Amino acid sequence: MARPSIIRNRPSRRSARTGEYSAVLEKVAWFTLRRKGVVALVWVVVAVGLAVLFPQLESVIRQQSVDPIPASVPSFQTLDRMGEAFNEKGAKTTVFVAMENDEGFSDTTRALYDELVTTLRADTEHVIAVRDLLGDPLTESQALSKDKKAWYLPIGVTGTLGGPDAADAVEAVRDTTDEIFGGTGTTVRVTGPPATFTDQLAVGETDLVVITLATVLLIAGILLIVYRSIFTALMPLLVVGMSLAVGRGVLSGLGELGMPVSQFTSMFMTVIIFGAGVDYSVFLISRYHEGIRAGDTPDVAIANATATIGRVVLASAATVALAFLAMAFAKLSVFNTLGPACAISIAFGFLATVTLLPPVLSFAAKRGAGLPRRDLTRRYWHRVGTGVIRRPVPLLAVSLVALIALGLIATTMTITYDDREGQPPDTGSNEGYALLNRHFPKDTIISEFLLVESNKDMRTGQGLADLEQMASRVAQTPGVTRVIGVT
Repeated sequence: MARPSIIRNRPSRRSARTGEYSAVLEKVAWFTLRRKGVVALVWVVVAVGLAVLFPQLESVIRQQSVDPIPASVPSFQTLDRMGEAFNEKGAKTTVFVAMENDEGFSDTTRALYDELVTTLRADTEHVIAVRDLLGDPLTESQALSKDKKAWYLPIGVTGTLGGPDAADAVEAVRDTTDEIFGGTGTTVRVTGPPATFTDQLAVGETDLVVITLATVLLIAGILLIVYRSIFTALMPLLVVGMSLAVGRGVLSGLGELGMPVSQFTSMFMTVIIFGAGVDYSVFLISRYHEGIRAGDTPDVAIANATATIGRVVLASAATVALAFLAMAFAKLSVFNTLGPACAISIAFGFLATVTLLPPVLSFAAKRGAGLPRRDLTRRYWHRVGTGVIRRPVPLLAVSLVALIALGLIATTMTITYDDREGQPPDTGSNEGYALLNRHFPKDTIISEFLLVESNKDMRTGQGLADLEQMASRVAQTPGVTRVIGVT
């Protein structure tokens, strides 16, 4: 029996001479094959242990997420100076409570509005400033629609745009408005950029569940068609699921220890692990099936597959992981927090492929599962390969024409930075925008601020004239619909 074993291992030796064979990965494969139960148990224990020791990743992200925009950007520095000048220090974000009542701004509604202003001002944890425009005759017309059926209240809240503190403040303001105006006949929506960002993340988390389930079903369906085996189709998903569980636990632990995380970490790492983990598993399973068809025993085929295709997977994983790690040098936290998280995801996808998948394949093979079916496409792919070799130039030309034609479609793409279009119309912030647009000029609350600082008192006749002239010139700028200044 020794001679057949040597014959079956000859392909591995030929691969070793060509540099495609990894003796280290072969040793790893044989180690896992001889200790199937222990290796599988270690993965399960680590996944469960991390889940017990640390909170869910989403909880860590909500508590310790970094702000997506650095505090050093010019716009935030300007907001800081505005806050100091107008006694609203610390208010970098503003939400708007949009209200609508078909019966108009009656005395009863006014009483509820005053109660809202008083309650929000008392919430010093989430609210920094309440700008009661309706409380001043000079500014009342700005916040009350001409038909008297809609009005809004600007509120400076804690945190920065997209940060966890701002998200908590948005939810607190929404709870307060619902409590005061609930069942009164007045429609109330909290809107503005911070609310838009909060709704976008909430929609993203909900969509991620749907996308994950759809991805699992789609991948399982494709693999089932390719391998014609339920067990073989589910094996890559098993690897992905285990690496995802361990990767989430590790990121949660690192987040607890101070590693920066953001609201996008969970979404991106899930997508990355699914994409990379399934690919790596399919590569190894395909090489394993080749070995079985060549006459190798299952364990020998698994070891050879790990030693050969595992090296390719390692090169791919290392390349992608290093590329993600380079994102750590980005200034935007949405990028520099995603880089290390995605690199960790890739690393665990690779580890699961070369340590967990081999024992699972071996365990299945001993029970007659996971083995290759009759190859139904060999002749087809042989004809494709032969055609490519015989007619390389015409096929290359056809391919280039097709790719260029498809690439030209990108020239018709219109890029938008409107985050409102990235979420359904029935989110609270989008409904708030729609409410305001029904009664006010479009995008009346989406304003840019021009801060003017001077060493002289601008309340003189000359100073006010200069401000008026500046406002007039700004109003002539393309895209500017209205300028509201002190004059």
